Amino acid sequence: MKATDSASLEAGRLNSRRLMQSYVMALCLIAVFLTFSHTMSMMALDSARYDANVINVSGRQRMLSQRILYLSLEELEHPSEQTRSALVTSTEEFASVHEQLSAMARKSPILTTAYFARGDGESLDSITRSFIKDATEIGEQELDRAGEMGETMAHLSLLGTDQLLAKLEGAVTAHEAVALKNSQRLKILENASLIAAGVILLLEALFIFWPTLRQTRRAFLSLEEANANKDAAIKRLVEFSEISADLFWETDLEGRILYISGRLLPDLSFEEDPFVGEFYNTILGFGPRELNVMKQMLATQRPYEGILADFSDHKGRRYKISLSGRPHHDADGNLTGYIGVGDDVTQEVAEQEKIRSLAERDALTGLYNRHAFNHRLKRQMSISMASGNSTCLLAMDLDGFKAVNDTHGHDAGDELLKQVASRLQNRLGLRGWSARLGGDEFMVVCKGSLSDGDLKVLAIELNEALAEPYIIGTQSLSISVSIGIAVAPRDARTLDDLVKCGDIALYEAKRAGRSGHRMYNAKMTADSEREKQLEAGLRKTLQEDGLELVFQPIINLESRTLAGFEALARWEDDELGVIPPAQFVSIAETGGFMPLLGHQILQKACRAAANWPSSPTHPNPHVSVNIAATEIMEPGFTRSVTDILAETGLEATRLELEITNSLVLDQSPEAIDALQELKDLGIQLSIDDFGTGQTSLSQLRLLPLSRIKIDQTFIADMTHDQNSMKIIRGMIGLSRDLNLSILAEGVETERQAALLIAAGCKEAQGHYFSKALAESDVRRMLQQYIATESRAQLVG
Repeated sequence: MKATDSASLEAGRLNSRRLMQSYVMALCLIAVFLTFSHTMSMMALDSARYDANVINVSGRQRMLSQRILYLSLEELEHPSEQTRSALVTSTEEFASVHEQLSAMARKSPILTTAYFARGDGESLDSITRSFIKDATEIGEQELDRAGEMGETMAHLSLLGTDQLLAKLEGAVTAHEAVALKNSQRLKILENASLIAAGVILLLEALFIFWPTLRQTRRAFLSLEEANANKDAAIKRLVEFSEISADLFWETDLEGRILYISGRLLPDLSFEEDPFVGEFYNTILGFGPRELNVMKQMLATQRPYEGILADFSDHKGRRYKISLSGRPHHDADGNLTGYIGVGDDVTQEVAEQEKIRSLAERDALTGLYNRHAFNHRLKRQMSISMASGNSTCLLAMDLDGFKAVNDTHGHDAGDELLKQVASRLQNRLGLRGWSARLGGDEFMVVCKGSLSDGDLKVLAIELNEALAEPYIIGTQSLSISVSIGIAVAPRDARTLDDLVKCGDIALYEAKRAGRSGHRMYNAKMTADSEREKQLEAGLRKTLQEDGLELVFQPIINLESRTLAGFEALARWEDDELGVIPPAQFVSIAETGGFMPLLGHQILQKACRAAANWPSSPTHPNPHVSVNIAATEIMEPGFTRSVTDILAETGLEATRLELEITNSLVLDQSPEAIDALQELKDLGIQLSIDDFGTGQTSLSQLRLLPLSRIKIDQTFIADMTHDQNSMKIIRGMIGLSRDLNLSILAEGVETERQAALLIAAGCKEAQGHYFSKALAESDVRRMLQQYIATESRAQLVG
């Protein structure tokens, strides 16, 4: 029993020992297995991390090579310090990445072979270093010599596009294959480890293997993370082309879109791409010149760049795209289509358009300015004459615009110009285009040939449109326009000559009374030269104070005594001869110096009248002076009159100012206020040539007048035309009702004088009584009156 027990005990001990040995052996085996498994896992994990790092660095190197190519091209085409700095920085970073990748390559036989082995052609390491050398050379080149690096750029482009990228892709592909095998081995090892761990957990204390299992699990999680990083790096390589330009595209030989992507299409997938299969010229809008260049490049299979096109994406957003592309060949060298990029230049084009608009447009009115006018008109004339058509020009000038500025201020004048420009362009429409050359000078150029009749109709239409009242602030202003019309090549064959003809016709329109139009003819040129001579001569005469005055006596019809004189200006030039007053007054008004002429006449008349002889029983007669509407509208006119009276010593009651019908028609508050100020000073006011023009009775009653002067045309016809006599009687009756004195001009016969007396007219002037007298003759006449009166007193 004991022996049995002892045997049993011994067997138990033996079994126990065997079990212990088995247990220890199992533990040892498990320890060895786990150690081996852990070591392999760490090695696989390190390999995966190494693979991911290699792929990331390779992707970085590839991206930098693309950026260096782009910056090098930009530096050659548009050298700048900013581009060169970016190129140098990118090249240095590329060199650093290359050194990092070279060090990695030496740790991997496969990568060493891919990176350093020559194979077909140079090794990747040699190509990369050549690439760095070319890029560095371009970056260090002076800005003014950037354009001389074309050969270096060609070599750099060949290395980057045809060798470097292909070698990099081959290295990455080889390494990805190794990474895939390592990943598969890791999966097998992971499964074996899990099974072993399960067996150990069933057989022995699981807590012994738990730390190892947990560590192994962490290792595999790290491995999966490394794999994920590797996948992300590969994805980044794929996406690089889509984020490095606004558009990437590819077409087949017929121009159909095979692929399109980029920053402008961030949310567009290939499956739903509406552009694939469409022809490039249906999704891109080209101007005529750009389309012609594009077709030539495609037909000759040449690269192109900088071609501007319109592009609308799948959501309707519109862009301006600068296209660059080159032919694409397959491995056998066969042309398969085109590939290229598109840069979004929408903002740049908009800014250029804005700059161009500022350079071509008048800042105040928005019409074309003088520079743009000359450029466009010259081009239109060239095209029209080449095709046998004509170019029609309308030169326009606002009548009385200076008075608006002087009376209402420059702000009102600017607003008036803006409204005139808007109304002009709206009425003109598609029939032509307009420009403002400065001040109140406008030009209209018609599109297409128009007959003289059509041009006259257009001029009348524009004149009527611009004559409508303008609302400036709280005021309503009216202004007319004079138009000169010239046609090329009938009137002129060059731009300067055509504009000159238009200006000459405009001058004729103004001289004819304004608010009208004139067609240019050859005679106008001779007349214009004569007018220029007259204007220059008149200016010189005024500067030299060479204008002469004569005085027409005004007679009291009942007593046949002297009542006063009308001062009349006379101009005689040694070269130009005697110029009639109506002509040189018109020249002064058109030339813009009527206020100067009027001031000199008034000053001379007042000085002469102040020195006329007088006696206690024969007071000095008054002097009457004509003034133009432009003079009264001149700021400070009233002050100028009072200064002349103070300077010459003439009493205000002895001065009479004759105004014209145009001032009566003006009826502006400023004009009426100026006349009232003059009336308050004691100055008499009269209407010259009453009965002619468009003077209305309603306008007449608003003016502070003292006298009406009947125009001589009625006097000339009164003896044989009953209607003229009736009109004269009506004027005399009207003056009596309005408590105004009346004077008849141009009395030539005793019969006329008798009829005027019978009709109730009190005063008259004309050659029947006396011709206009020089100042010396006026003094003698007055001295004779005084002497005659003295003798009569002695006799009495």
